[in-house]
Amino acid sequence: MDLDLTGRRALCLAASRGLGHACAVALAREGADVCLVSRDPARLEQAAEGVLEASGRGATWRAIDLTDPAACEAAFGKLAEERYDIVVTSCGGPPTGPIAGFDRDAWEEAFRSQLLSAAIACRHLVPPMARRGWGRVAMIGSITMRMPMEGFALSNAIRPGLAGLARTLTQEYGGRGVTANVVCPGFTATGRLNEAAARLAADRGIPVEEVVNGWTHEIPAARLGRPDEVGALVAYLCSERAAFVCGQSILIDGGQCPTV
Repeated sequence: MDLDLTGRRALCLAASRGLGHACAVALAREGADVCLVSRDPARLEQAAEGVLEASGRGATWRAIDLTDPAACEAAFGKLAEERYDIVVTSCGGPPTGPIAGFDRDAWEEAFRSQLLSAAIACRHLVPPMARRGWGRVAMIGSITMRMPMEGFALSNAIRPGLAGLARTLTQEYGGRGVTANVVCPGFTATGRLNEAAARLAADRGIPVEEVVNGWTHEIPAARLGRPDEVGALVAYLCSERAAFVCGQSILIDGGQCPTV
């Protein structure tokens, strides 16, 4: 399927690795010009090379600390002066653990990274899209938005705010050619998932393999997801073919979430 993204410009947050990078690769393969955002210039350089190798298209990058609201305000305010048709928000997963395991600083950092960074990016970048009459926002959320899980207190509490943000953007800008949706991955084979498995295994005093096997056992598809599968869904949502998909939180979880 040709998603006809040639000539579109996409800003992909947390794109130096993991799901953010997979989304950047998927968009580049469909012809979009992508700009990668993360905090580490060295990783961003490597990630841009990875996009070129995987898609045949070069990528630019900007170093922005997505956990720093002031830095986000300054950077996204400046980026709004450029033409971006697509923004993909992401910021990796917050630490795993029970609610009693996190102090105020941990909660505030999770809020800044998971929700506030997306809100600031959209506040600056979406109005120019609406003025041009076309735009796409795809936010990387989590299965925890639909199915809160034990040991994921920060994600359970904060990430559902992305669904409210997507609905708000749809209400305010849906009539002006802008769509906003959240992609909610289940357990997907990324470095972040490996880190989460290691932390949970240490907390529970069990092998990492037992944690991962437990997750896989709960998935009807009987495997973990792949980052490129998430990237493909995001690329579709960012295309003209998905112009009537607005304000949704879409699971991509191998059938794990039991809700209808």
